Amino acid sequence: MGIKANIIELFENYNELSVVEITKQLNVSKQSVHLCMKQLLDESIVQKYGKVPVTFYKLIAPHHPNTDSIQIQLREEEKNTIASYTMLSPSGELLYGIEAMKYFCKLHNKGLHEHVKLYVAERTRLNRIKDTSGLINGHNHFRQLVGISDYEINDLYHVDHKYVGNLGNSQLGTLIDLAKTVQHEALFEQIIHAIKKQIVNFIYMSDFDAVAFVPPTIPREKQLMKVLEEGLSIALPKVVIHKVVNQIPVAQKSLSLKEDRKTNAENSFMIPQQPKYKHLLLIDDVMTSGATLNTIALKIKRKKIAIKITGLTVLLDNHVAF
Repeated sequence: MGIKANIIELFENYNELSVVEITKQLNVSKQSVHLCMKQLLDESIVQKYGKVPVTFYKLIAPHHPNTDSIQIQLREEEKNTIASYTMLSPSGELLYGIEAMKYFCKLHNKGLHEHVKLYVAERTRLNRIKDTSGLINGHNHFRQLVGISDYEINDLYHVDHKYVGNLGNSQLGTLIDLAKTVQHEALFEQIIHAIKKQIVNFIYMSDFDAVAFVPPTIPREKQLMKVLEEGLSIALPKVVIHKVVNQIPVAQKSLSLKEDRKTNAENSFMIPQQPKYKHLLLIDDVMTSGATLNTIALKIKRKKIAIKITGLTVLLDNHVAF
Protein backbone atom coordinates (compact mmCIF):
# COMPACT_ATOMS: atom_id res chain seq x y z
CA MET A 1 0.00 0.00 0.00
CA GLY A 2 1.13 3.56 -0.72
CA ILE A 3 1.28 6.40 1.78
CA LYS A 4 -2.13 7.71 0.72
CA ALA A 5 -3.86 4.36 1.29
CA ASN A 6 -2.06 3.96 4.62
CA ILE A 7 -3.30 7.40 5.72
CA ILE A 8 -6.90 6.50 4.85
CA GLU A 9 -6.57 3.29 6.86
CA LEU A 10 -5.30 5.30 9.83
CA PHE A 11 -8.33 7.58 9.65
CA GLU A 12 -10.66 4.57 9.58
CA ASN A 13 -9.01 3.34 12.78
CA TYR A 14 -8.49 6.62 14.65
CA ASN A 15 -11.27 8.87 13.26
CA GLU A 16 -9.27 12.13 13.57
CA LEU A 17 -5.56 12.80 13.14
CA SER A 18 -3.05 15.64 12.86
CA VAL A 19 -0.17 15.71 10.40
CA VAL A 20 2.27 15.13 13.28
CA GLU A 21 0.34 12.03 14.38
CA ILE A 22 0.26 10.63 10.84
CA THR A 23 3.98 11.27 10.43
CA LYS A 24 4.78 9.38 13.64
CA GLN A 25 2.41 6.49 12.91
CA LEU A 26 3.75 5.86 9.40
CA ASN A 27 7.33 6.97 10.01
CA VAL A 28 7.37 9.14 6.87
CA SER A 29 8.33 12.74 6.19
CA LYS A 30 5.99 15.65 6.92
CA GLN A 31 6.39 16.76 3.32
CA SER A 32 4.99 13.42 2.06
CA VAL A 33 2.07 13.60 4.49
CA HIS A 34 1.21 17.20 3.55
CA LEU A 35 1.25 16.23 -0.15
CA CYS A 36 -1.12 13.30 0.47
CA MET A 37 -3.40 15.39 2.67
CA LYS A 38 -3.72 18.00 -0.08
CA GLN A 39 -4.79 15.26 -2.50
CA LEU A 40 -7.32 13.88 -0.01
CA LEU A 41 -8.73 17.38 0.55
CA ASP A 42 -9.00 17.99 -3.21
CA GLU A 43 -10.83 14.66 -3.61
CA SER A 44 -13.24 15.52 -0.75
CA ILE A 45 -12.16 12.43 1.19
CA VAL A 46 -11.03 14.32 4.30
CA GLN A 47 -11.99 17.64 5.88
CA LYS A 48 -9.60 19.98 7.67
CA TYR A 49 -10.58 21.52 11.00
CA GLY A 50 -9.10 24.42 12.94
CA LYS A 51 -6.28 26.83 12.14
CA VAL A 52 -2.54 26.79 12.75
CA PRO A 53 -1.18 25.87 15.24
CA VAL A 54 -4.04 23.49 16.12
CA THR A 55 -5.39 21.62 13.10
CA PHE A 56 -6.60 18.10 12.47
CA TYR A 57 -8.33 16.08 9.77
CA LYS A 58 -11.30 13.70 9.62
CA LEU A 59 -12.81 11.50 6.93
CA ILE A 60 -15.82 13.17 5.32
CA ALA A 61 -17.47 9.79 4.73
CA PRO A 62 -16.37 6.16 4.56
CA HIS A 63 -13.86 5.75 1.76
CA HIS A 64 -15.05 3.89 -1.32
CA PRO A 65 -12.20 3.58 -3.87
CA ASN A 66 -14.57 2.70 -6.71
CA THR A 67 -16.57 5.92 -6.41
CA ASP A 68 -14.11 8.51 -5.08
CA SER A 69 -12.11 8.46 -8.31
CA ILE A 70 -15.12 9.02 -10.60
CA GLN A 71 -14.40 11.63 -13.23
CA ILE A 72 -17.28 13.30 -15.00
CA GLN A 73 -17.06 14.91 -18.41
CA LEU A 74 -19.20 18.02 -18.69
CA ARG A 75 -20.21 20.16 -21.64
CA GLU A 76 -19.37 23.84 -21.36
CA GLU A 77 -23.05 24.69 -20.87
CA GLU A 78 -23.28 22.19 -18.00
CA LYS A 79 -20.13 23.57 -16.38
CA ASN A 80 -21.56 27.10 -16.49
CA THR A 81 -24.90 25.92 -15.06
CA ILE A 82 -23.52 24.00 -12.10
CA ALA A 83 -20.92 26.65 -11.28
CA SER A 84 -23.55 28.21 -8.98
CA TYR A 85 -24.21 24.99 -7.06
CA THR A 86 -23.22 25.74 -3.47
CA MET A 87 -22.93 23.71 -0.28
CA LEU A 88 -21.57 24.30 3.18
CA SER A 89 -19.47 21.54 4.70
CA PRO A 90 -20.03 20.79 8.40
CA SER A 91 -16.71 22.49 9.13
CA GLY A 92 -17.88 25.78 7.61
CA GLU A 93 -16.23 25.61 4.18
CA LEU A 94 -18.21 26.81 1.16
CA LEU A 95 -17.95 24.44 -1.77
CA TYR A 96 -18.93 25.36 -5.33
CA GLY A 97 -19.75 23.65 -8.61
CA ILE A 98 -18.77 20.06 -9.20
CA GLU A 99 -16.90 19.83 -5.88
CA ALA A 100 -20.07 20.81 -4.03
CA MET A 101 -22.02 18.20 -5.99
CA LYS A 102 -19.46 15.49 -5.25
CA TYR A 103 -19.69 16.34 -1.57
CA PHE A 104 -23.51 16.30 -1.62
CA CYS A 105 -23.69 12.98 -3.48
CA LYS A 106 -21.17 11.39 -1.14
CA LEU A 107 -23.13 12.49 1.93
CA HIS A 108 -26.50 11.39 0.55
CA ASN A 109 -25.38 8.30 -1.37
CA LYS A 110 -26.57 9.68 -4.72
CA GLY A 111 -25.15 9.16 -8.17
CA LEU A 112 -23.08 12.14 -9.35
CA HIS A 113 -23.94 11.86 -13.05
CA GLU A 114 -27.67 11.68 -12.35
CA HIS A 115 -27.53 14.58 -9.89
CA VAL A 116 -25.72 16.79 -12.42
CA LYS A 117 -28.31 16.01 -15.13
CA LEU A 118 -31.23 16.71 -12.80
CA TYR A 119 -29.72 19.96 -11.57
CA VAL A 120 -28.89 21.25 -15.06
CA ALA A 121 -32.39 20.40 -16.32
CA GLU A 122 -34.16 22.10 -13.39
CA ARG A 123 -31.87 25.13 -13.34
CA THR A 124 -32.41 25.55 -17.11
CA ARG A 125 -36.19 25.35 -16.61
CA LEU A 126 -36.12 27.98 -13.88
CA ASN A 127 -33.92 30.29 -15.95
CA ARG A 128 -36.51 30.22 -18.75
CA ILE A 129 -39.02 31.79 -16.35
CA LYS A 130 -36.87 34.94 -16.19
CA ASP A 131 -37.72 37.78 -18.55
CA THR A 132 -35.44 39.99 -20.62
CA SER A 133 -34.36 41.92 -17.50
CA GLY A 134 -32.93 38.70 -16.08
CA LEU A 135 -35.48 38.81 -13.25
CA ILE A 136 -38.48 36.57 -12.55
CA ASN A 137 -41.74 38.36 -13.29
CA GLY A 138 -43.88 37.03 -10.46
CA HIS A 139 -46.93 39.29 -10.71
CA ASN A 140 -49.40 36.73 -12.07
CA HIS A 141 -48.38 34.15 -9.47
CA PHE A 142 -48.57 36.84 -6.78
CA ARG A 143 -52.16 37.62 -7.71
CA GLN A 144 -53.05 33.93 -7.41
CA LEU A 145 -51.42 33.72 -3.98
CA VAL A 146 -52.90 36.88 -2.49
CA GLY A 147 -56.27 36.84 -4.20
CA ILE A 148 -57.11 38.88 -7.28
CA SER A 149 -59.60 41.10 -5.45
CA ASP A 150 -57.26 42.50 -2.82
CA TYR A 151 -53.71 42.75 -4.16
CA GLU A 152 -51.96 46.11 -3.92
CA ILE A 153 -48.63 45.42 -5.66
CA ASN A 154 -48.77 46.68 -9.25
CA ASP A 155 -45.75 44.68 -10.44
CA LEU A 156 -43.51 42.11 -8.78
CA TYR A 157 -40.04 40.75 -9.60
CA HIS A 158 -37.59 38.32 -8.01
CA VAL A 159 -33.85 37.94 -8.56
CA ASP A 160 -33.93 34.14 -8.20
CA HIS A 161 -35.77 31.15 -6.80
CA LYS A 162 -34.83 29.98 -3.33
CA TYR A 163 -34.82 26.32 -4.37
CA VAL A 164 -33.74 24.44 -7.46
CA GLY A 165 -36.63 21.99 -7.55
CA ASN A 166 -36.12 19.33 -4.89
CA LEU A 167 -32.34 19.42 -5.33
CA GLY A 168 -31.69 21.92 -2.55
CA ASN A 169 -31.18 25.66 -2.29
CA SER A 170 -30.07 27.90 -5.12
CA GLN A 171 -26.75 29.65 -4.54
CA LEU A 172 -28.50 32.82 -3.32
CA GLY A 173 -30.78 30.69 -1.16
CA THR A 174 -27.78 29.04 0.47
CA LEU A 175 -25.90 32.31 0.99
CA ILE A 176 -28.91 34.13 2.49
CA ASP A 177 -29.81 31.31 4.88
CA LEU A 178 -26.17 31.09 6.02
CA ALA A 179 -25.69 34.85 6.32
CA LYS A 180 -28.74 35.18 8.55
CA THR A 181 -27.71 32.22 10.69
CA VAL A 182 -23.95 32.62 11.13
CA GLN A 183 -23.76 36.43 10.67
CA HIS A 184 -20.52 36.23 8.69
CA GLU A 185 -19.41 39.44 6.95
CA ALA A 186 -18.00 37.65 3.89
CA LEU A 187 -21.37 36.00 3.19
CA PHE A 188 -23.20 39.33 3.21
CA GLU A 189 -20.58 40.72 0.81
CA GLN A 190 -21.08 37.77 -1.54
CA ILE A 191 -24.82 38.37 -1.61
CA ILE A 192 -24.39 42.04 -2.53
CA HIS A 193 -21.81 41.14 -5.18
CA ALA A 194 -24.18 38.55 -6.69
CA ILE A 195 -27.24 40.82 -7.01
CA LYS A 196 -26.13 44.45 -7.16
CA LYS A 197 -25.46 44.83 -10.88
CA GLN A 198 -28.74 43.20 -11.85
CA ILE A 199 -30.82 45.29 -9.46
CA VAL A 200 -29.07 48.55 -10.37
CA ASN A 201 -29.67 47.86 -14.08
CA PHE A 202 -33.34 47.09 -13.38
CA ILE A 203 -33.75 50.40 -11.53
CA TYR A 204 -31.91 52.28 -14.30
CA MET A 205 -34.34 50.93 -16.91
CA SER A 206 -37.43 51.81 -14.83
CA ASP A 207 -39.17 55.03 -13.75
CA PHE A 208 -38.95 54.67 -9.96
CA ASP A 209 -38.84 57.94 -8.03
CA ALA A 210 -38.53 56.38 -4.52
CA VAL A 211 -37.44 53.19 -2.80
CA ALA A 212 -38.41 51.43 0.45
CA PHE A 213 -36.87 48.47 2.29
CA VAL A 214 -39.02 46.12 4.36
CA PRO A 215 -37.66 46.12 7.93
CA PRO A 216 -36.70 42.74 9.44
CA THR A 217 -39.10 41.21 11.97
CA ILE A 218 -36.63 39.09 13.96
CA PRO A 219 -33.83 40.84 15.91
CA ARG A 220 -30.32 39.94 14.79
CA GLU A 221 -26.96 41.59 15.33
CA LYS A 222 -26.50 42.06 11.57
CA GLN A 223 -29.66 42.40 9.49
CA LEU A 224 -29.70 41.36 5.84
CA MET A 225 -32.18 44.11 4.91
CA LYS A 226 -29.87 46.75 6.36
CA VAL A 227 -26.96 45.21 4.45
CA LEU A 228 -29.03 45.35 1.25
CA GLU A 229 -29.99 48.98 1.85
CA GLU A 230 -26.38 50.02 2.42
CA GLY A 231 -24.80 47.71 -0.18
CA LEU A 232 -27.14 48.49 -3.08
CA SER A 233 -26.68 52.27 -2.53
CA ILE A 234 -29.81 53.18 -4.49
CA ALA A 235 -29.78 56.91 -5.21
CA LEU A 236 -33.51 57.51 -4.70
CA PRO A 237 -35.51 59.11 -1.87
CA LYS A 238 -36.42 56.53 0.77
CA VAL A 239 -39.92 55.90 2.04
CA VAL A 240 -39.77 55.05 5.75
CA ILE A 241 -41.36 51.86 7.06
CA HIS A 242 -41.38 51.47 10.85
CA LYS A 243 -41.12 48.04 12.43
CA VAL A 244 -43.57 47.79 15.35
CA VAL A 245 -41.92 46.18 18.39
CA ASN A 246 -44.44 43.65 19.69
CA GLN A 247 -44.02 41.63 22.87
CA ILE A 248 -42.80 38.50 21.09
CA PRO A 249 -41.60 38.94 17.46
CA VAL A 250 -43.12 36.34 15.13
CA ALA A 251 -41.32 35.43 11.90
CA GLN A 252 -43.60 35.21 8.86
CA LYS A 253 -42.03 31.92 7.78
CA SER A 254 -43.15 30.34 11.07
CA LEU A 255 -46.82 30.89 10.13
CA SER A 256 -48.45 28.38 7.79
CA LEU A 257 -51.87 30.01 7.28
CA LYS A 258 -52.26 32.91 4.84
CA GLU A 259 -54.62 34.77 7.17
CA ASP A 260 -52.13 34.47 10.06
CA ARG A 261 -49.38 35.92 7.87
CA LYS A 262 -51.66 38.79 6.84
CA THR A 263 -52.55 39.55 10.47
CA ASN A 264 -48.91 39.38 11.55
CA ALA A 265 -47.86 41.79 8.78
CA GLU A 266 -50.75 44.15 9.56
CA ASN A 267 -49.62 44.45 13.18
CA SER A 268 -45.86 44.50 12.54
CA PHE A 269 -45.38 47.58 10.35
CA MET A 270 -46.42 51.25 10.49
CA ILE A 271 -46.13 53.83 7.73
CA PRO A 272 -45.77 57.46 8.89
CA GLN A 273 -46.96 60.38 6.77
CA GLN A 274 -44.23 61.49 4.34
CA PRO A 275 -43.71 62.97 0.85
CA LYS A 276 -45.71 61.54 -2.04
CA TYR A 277 -44.25 59.72 -5.07
CA LYS A 278 -45.48 58.33 -8.38
CA HIS A 279 -43.69 54.97 -8.49
CA LEU A 280 -42.18 53.25 -5.45
CA LEU A 281 -39.80 50.26 -5.50
CA LEU A 282 -40.49 48.09 -2.42
CA ILE A 283 -37.61 45.68 -1.64
CA ASP A 284 -37.62 42.57 0.58
CA ASP A 285 -35.30 39.59 0.92
CA VAL A 286 -37.62 36.58 0.48
CA MET A 287 -41.24 36.27 -0.63
CA THR A 288 -43.20 33.24 0.52
CA SER A 289 -46.93 34.04 0.61
CA GLY A 290 -46.76 37.69 -0.44
CA ALA A 291 -48.60 38.82 2.72
CA THR A 292 -45.85 41.17 3.94
CA LEU A 293 -45.38 42.96 0.62
CA ASN A 294 -49.09 43.26 -0.03
CA THR A 295 -49.92 44.55 3.46
CA ILE A 296 -47.14 47.15 3.40
CA ALA A 297 -48.22 48.25 -0.09
CA LEU A 298 -51.79 48.66 1.17
CA LYS A 299 -50.63 50.78 4.12
CA ILE A 300 -48.52 52.98 1.81
CA LYS A 301 -51.42 53.52 -0.59
CA ARG A 302 -53.82 54.30 2.25
CA LYS A 303 -51.50 57.17 3.21
CA LYS A 304 -51.37 58.17 -0.49
CA ILE A 305 -47.56 58.06 -0.39
CA ALA A 306 -47.23 56.23 -3.73
CA ILE A 307 -49.54 55.82 -6.71
CA LYS A 308 -47.81 52.74 -8.14
CA ILE A 309 -45.78 50.14 -6.23
CA THR A 310 -43.42 47.54 -7.69
CA GLY A 311 -42.17 44.81 -5.39
CA LEU A 312 -38.70 43.30 -5.73
CA THR A 313 -37.40 40.41 -3.64
CA VAL A 314 -34.01 38.73 -3.78
CA LEU A 315 -35.61 35.28 -3.50
CA LEU A 316 -38.93 33.68 -4.34
CA ASP A 317 -39.77 30.76 -2.05
CA ASN A 318 -40.85 28.57 -4.97
CA HIS A 319 -41.73 25.58 -2.79
CA VAL A 320 -44.78 27.61 -1.83
CA ALA A 321 -45.35 29.94 -4.75
CA PHE A 322 -44.80 27.61 -7.69
